[in-house]
Amino acid sequence: MPTLEQTIIEGIKANQEAYLKEYMRQVRITLLSEYEHNDGIVTMRYSSEDAKVLGAPNEDDELIDLVAKRPLRIVAGRPVHYHMSFEPRTITCECQDEPFEINDTIVMPLPGAMIWFGHWLGFEKVLKPGQVQDTYSSKEWQKKLVALQWGGYKVRQFDSRYDAPKSWRKLENIAAPAVPHVEIVRLDSQLRKIPNSRFVPWDVYDFNREVVPDRWTETREPVIAPATQADFDAAVAAAVERALAGRGNNVPNKGGRPRKVA
Repeated sequence: MPTLEQTIIEGIKANQEAYLKEYMRQVRITLLSEYEHNDGIVTMRYSSEDAKVLGAPNEDDELIDLVAKRPLRIVAGRPVHYHMSFEPRTITCECQDEPFEINDTIVMPLPGAMIWFGHWLGFEKVLKPGQVQDTYSSKEWQKKLVALQWGGYKVRQFDSRYDAPKSWRKLENIAAPAVPHVEIVRLDSQLRKIPNSRFVPWDVYDFNREVVPDRWTETREPVIAPATQADFDAAVAAAVERALAGRGNNVPNKGGRPRKVA
């Protein structure tokens, strides 16, 4: 019977093997339209390079190395970025030392794409009889996570001059999150497209469904126009005339009951 330590080690190895197997799966992401944010450049980070340890001591005690006598210092690895642009361009970024070219298509690991666009492979999973889909794997929950990953919805600004402290209007979404319009296809080990694997996040999530018209950010100050006393009297007379015209011949008498006018 395996010990507790052996069971833990075997579980860790199994998780690592499953992760590496999943990491080897690749997807191709294509930008379908001009990105309206970040100067038109889509940047997605997934993992980073290995950290470096500077000033590590020598294993050979007889070798004198002045560098080894310095205090240990850990330098974080540079981030791994995936960039896209609808039009080809040359950019610079901390992820590389030299300027590099980007275009509207990238290839990245499937787990990384799922961080930015949701775990869409579980949406059409057939459940066994009596099995209930967990909340995290549902389409609506993944939609919320994707929206947050791209900055969330733009919420109407609260104005204490007009809005009550508990006004529901301050909870309105007036703009969709900055999710790029992309197409994702899964690739096999030869980097060939897997049939029927196309996924378009905007078609599935429909972020605009959660957005309401931004009717509260319009100018709410009353329109003040100059008017003379004659203009005011004419406006009142016209309003009275319209009111009487709507009542037809049912003009009330002194007793308050309507009477016919010949």
